[in-house]
Amino acid sequence: THIHVRTTSRDSSRDQQFAEAVRRDAPVPPAGGILYVVNAPKGLTFFGDSRLEQLTQLYLPVGTVRSLEPADAAEAHAALTAADRIYRYAP
Repeated sequence: THIHVRTTSRDSSRDQQFAEAVRRDAPVPPAGGILYVVNAPKGLTFFGDSRLEQLTQLYLPVGTVRSLEPADAAEAHAALTAADRIYRYAP
């Protein structure tokens, strides 16, 4: 699968680092769960979550991925279902 985007080499490198970290570290939520990503690269979330979701799906069998701002992550814990997971990306 290929995703073609117009980006700078710096963005591309950052996205690749993110993809490698997702493959290595991100938890896989059970079926029906949502993977919330804190601190995702801004280039992936500039147009909403679709690019973040597409890139994540290349490496994890996750159907729904959403971006969370770091300030919102603590609040999100209260609303998580048993299947949801939060992944904090630390570049």
